Amino acid sequence: LALHNYASKYGSFPPAFTLDAQGKPMHSWRVLLLPFLEQQSVYDEYAMDEPWDGPNNRQLLQRMPRVYQCLTNASPNFETGYCVVVGERTCFPPHGARRLSDITDGPSNTLAIVETKQTVPWMEPRDLSLEQFKQEATSWGPNNLPPHFHSDTFTHYYTGGSLGMADGSIYYFGRQKEGALWDKLLQIDDGALTVSEASELLNFSSGSSNRARPEGYLALAAFLTLVFLPAFWLRK
Repeated sequence: LALHNYASKYGSFPPAFTLDAQGKPMHSWRVLLLPFLEQQSVYDEYAMDEPWDGPNNRQLLQRMPRVYQCLTNASPNFETGYCVVVGERTCFPPHGARRLSDITDGPSNTLAIVETKQTVPWMEPRDLSLEQFKQEATSWGPNNLPPHFHSDTFTHYYTGGSLGMADGSIYYFGRQKEGALWDKLLQIDDGALTVSEASELLNFSSGSSNRARPEGYLALAAFLTLVFLPAFWLRK
């Protein structure tokens, strides 16, 4: 919704980042969206004439909007896993900003915001390229746990992440090995894959997996040994 309110005012989505005079990324789209996230006071205190980590701006790191925080991701409270994918044919080009009318596949069929395992300070103008995101999303599994991960004594539970479409709808996805499917979902003009088709292929609404924690069973075995071994020797 914030993306669309921004587009209604400025005619396009925010750029992935703004640049300084030397062409270095200076401010993130997450900062540009602050007035549209009921965070006008934070935006007013943010200094656009200094970098995101300048002496004034770094004091705002701890005031990250809750919308940028995933409660199941154990990252510091000033870091976020919500990123955009920067590319010539994605919703966030490396130069300039994307208008809704540019998304000829339709906003409901095109990904705008993704959740990643690698978190960044929320004000930092750093996101992922298409290839970087595909490399991460297609490799998630027991040995490379994705963003949503928690454990109990005996089991690790891991699932995928959240996806925000360009029309504002939210989906949830599990592991997907086919990088070509991500191409079709992230590119704005290939006319190839709709969300209804992708729901089966990407397992949008589920994708939960688990694996045993051997250390949990070893701890249980040690505990039972300590409890029952003395009783065994007393009986003898």
